[in-house]
Amino acid sequence: RPLEDPNRYKAPGFGGVLLVRQPDTEHGNNIMSYQNDNFIDTLEFLEGLISNLFVVYTDGTVRTAPAGLVLPGYTRHLIIQELNERGLRLDSTKPPTMQDLRDGLWSEVFVTSAIRLVVPVEMIVIPAIGTNMNSSVLWERRASDDYPVTKSIRGSIYQRGCSQATVQHVTIYD
Repeated sequence: RPLEDPNRYKAPGFGGVLLVRQPDTEHGNNIMSYQNDNFIDTLEFLEGLISNLFVVYTDGTVRTAPAGLVLPGYTRHLIIQELNERGLRLDSTKPPTMQDLRDGLWSEVFVTSAIRLVVPVEMIVIPAIGTNMNSSVLWERRASDDYPVTKSIRGSIYQRGCSQATVQHVTIYD
């Protein structure tokens, strides 16, 4: 709940908070150091507070953080299963990175949760950190982007849910 405080991290009008981390250094430390000018560029994107994060790269690879770094989640499992069944390239060995975003390697971003299933991400904003930085837009969906992978996955997950959730008989016991 403290991370959802609109006065700290979650700006009004935004739907969620993404958790990030600075990768382990060669000495096994991952203590975030704001003094490093390249601090932001070293960040890895992990998950949302109540969602898993997936990034579709320009080469067609779909990347999500490894299960050891994030909560696995049932919907995440369904998405991974769907990607594998379709023969799409899935990389769940390392999280999506800020450097990849800045290098223009991201083409689509979506989050998954048990309640909302698959939701395309419209914008990622980094909040102000300390006194020397303003909040800034890191990712913004271009109007021309139609999110083909995200829409296809979402359609398949909805279809799968509808076909598997059909109730044949209901018995009520008193």
